[in-house]
Amino acid sequence: MLAIGRLFREPEREEEGSIIIAILIIVILSVSLTAVMRSVQGGMKLARTDQDRTSAFQQASGGMDQALYRLDKSGGNISAGVLPGTAVGSYVPTVVNGKVASWTEHVTAGGVDYEITATATPAGQTAEWRVQSVGRDKSGRLRQAVARIEAELLFKDGFFTVDGFYLSGNQHSPRAYDSTAYPTQFVSKLNPFQGPDDREASIGTNGSFDLSGLQSGERENFVERWAGFNMYGRATQSAADAACDGCSAAGGTVRPFADQLKVLTTDAAVRPPAVVSCPRGGIFTGTVQPGDYVCTNVTFQGTVNVANTGTGRIRVWPKCRLYMDGAQVNLNQSPLKVQIYFLDPPNPPCSGTNDSGMCDAVVFGMLYVPGMTVQCNGSHQTFMYGAVMAQFYSGTGNQFEFYFDASSQRQLHTGKYRVFDWRECPTGVTNC
Repeated sequence: MLAIGRLFREPEREEEGSIIIAILIIVILSVSLTAVMRSVQGGMKLARTDQDRTSAFQQASGGMDQALYRLDKSGGNISAGVLPGTAVGSYVPTVVNGKVASWTEHVTAGGVDYEITATATPAGQTAEWRVQSVGRDKSGRLRQAVARIEAELLFKDGFFTVDGFYLSGNQHSPRAYDSTAYPTQFVSKLNPFQGPDDREASIGTNGSFDLSGLQSGERENFVERWAGFNMYGRATQSAADAACDGCSAAGGTVRPFADQLKVLTTDAAVRPPAVVSCPRGGIFTGTVQPGDYVCTNVTFQGTVNVANTGTGRIRVWPKCRLYMDGAQVNLNQSPLKVQIYFLDPPNPPCSGTNDSGMCDAVVFGMLYVPGMTVQCNGSHQTFMYGAVMAQFYSGTGNQFEFYFDASSQRQLHTGKYRVFDWRECPTGVTNC
C-alpha cells in the first residue's frame, strides 16, 4: 500500500516543479523584455535628440547660406539692392558712411527658423565679415554656426610686382598700420605715426627681387623690415631663394608658391566707366571733386585733395602715363581717398613711355597698375601710403618709403565671397 501511495503522489510533485519552472521562465522573460523596451525607448529618445540637433544645425547652416547669398550678390555694395541700406522685413542693417557695417535677419517661414548676425570685421570695409547663424528646430532646440566670409582681394600683398623689383640706395621701409583703426596716426612725413604699429607688410612678385644695388648693411636693413617675401611661380625653396637676391642671407623670410599670382584685370571692379571724364587735360592739382576720371596722361602737381571729406574719393585711369611732379598727393592724409588703375599696356602703344615717374612725391592711395612700370631714378624716391600692385618697380635713389595700410588692402575686391572657418559654437557665446 505504501508503494502504491508513493506512485500516485510523485506525479503531483513533478507538476508543481514544472509550474515553478514555468513561472521563473516567465519572470525572467518579463524582466528581459522590460530591459529591452527601456533600451529601445532610450535609443529612440537619443535618435530623436540627435535628429533634433541635426535639424537645428541644418537651420543654422541655411542662415549661413543666406548671408553668403546676400554678400555675393551685392559685391558689398548697398546700391545693388541685395544688401539694402534700409530695413526690409526682418532684415535690419546698420549703415556707417554709406556702407552696411552689420545686419541682423530672422527668418521663420515654411519650416525654416534661423537668425543671422553679420558684422564687417574690421569695421569700415566690405571684404571681411564675421557671421553667426542660430538655427532652431521644431522642438525649440538651438545650434549656432559661426564662419568668416571673405571676398577675393585685389591686393594679396601690401606691395606686389608682376615682373620684378629693383632697388638701390639707403632704405627705411616698410612700416605698416591701419588707417581705419587709427585714423589720426599720420602726423608728418618725417614723423609719420602716433599710436600702435602692429601690422605686418608682405612684398611679393611673380618675377624676382634685385637688391644688388644695396650695400651689405642696407640690404639687411631693408629685408628685416618686411614680414616676408612671397615668391610666386617658384615650386621649391631653392628657386625662391635664388629669385630673391640675398633675401635669405640677409635674414629675410622667403616663401615659395608653386603658382603665379593671378592679376585681376578683366574684372568689372577695376575696369574704367563707360562715361569718360578728364579734368583740366589730365592735370590734377588743388581740390579735386570726387568722381571717376579717364585720361590719356595723368599728372599730379602740388598738393592734391579730394573735396567733400567723408565718403568722397577719386578713381583715375591713365591710358598712357602717370606722372607726379614733386606732388604731395595728400588726399586728406587718407589712402582710402584715391585709386589709380593702369591695367593693360595700350595697343597700339602710346607715344613715348607708359611708365610712371614718381620722384619726390608723397602718395596716399591705392595703386592697382599691373600694366605699368613705377620708377623713380632720382635723388629721392617716393613716399607711398596704401597698397601697390605694379608691373615693375625700379628705384635708384635714396630712401624708398612704403607704408602699408591694411585698410586700403581690404578696400578693393572682386565682390566674390567665400566661406572660411565654418564651425559650431555654443549658443549664447559670441566670441568663439
